[in-house]
Formats: sequence, C-alpha cells, structure tokens
Amino acid sequence: MKTNLIAAAGFSIATILAGQALADPGPPTPKTTEQIQSELAEARRTGEIVADESGKKMNELYPDRYPSKRVTQSNTQLSAEGPPGGATRTINFTTGD
Repeated sequence: MKTNLIAAAGFSIATILAGQALADPGPPTPKTTEQIQSELAEARRTGEIVADESGKKMNELYPDRYPSKRVTQSNTQLSAEGPPGGATRTINFTTGD
C-alpha cells in the first residue's frame, strides 16, 4: 500500500513537471527596429493597413493605387485537372462496414 502511494505521488510530480516543461515555449524573440520598419514599409506599399473604422484595408478601398495581388495556382489545383491529353483516373473508396 505504501509503495503504491509513493509510486503514485512520484508519477504525479513527474507528470506536472513534464507538463510545465512542454507548455513553456520561452520568451519570444523580439523583432529589431529594422524588421518592424521594413514590415511597415511593405504594408504601406501594398495597402495592407486598415483605413478606417469599417475595418477595410487601403488596398480594398482604393485598389487602383496599389499593386494587384498575384494569384498563383497551387499543385493541388493542377493535379485536380488531371494529366495532359485528357486521361482520367478512377479511384474507388471502400469503408470498413
């Protein structure tokens, strides 16, 4: 009985200490002044700054003043179209029922 109590107490303490060690990522690395100024300049250039109380960004209110956002096609979109030449592939799914 005494051995089980000691083992349970030791396990509880080890669990608490391990949980605290995993939960604490440490202090975040602060950004330098140059990094902040660079991010602000980029946000101003692209219009990613909130314009007013409506919550809209400058590039949403005045799209002609800012460079357009580039739309790129991802690999998943390309693979969904299938291979060139119109070949198709059939995939059958079965359940464990």
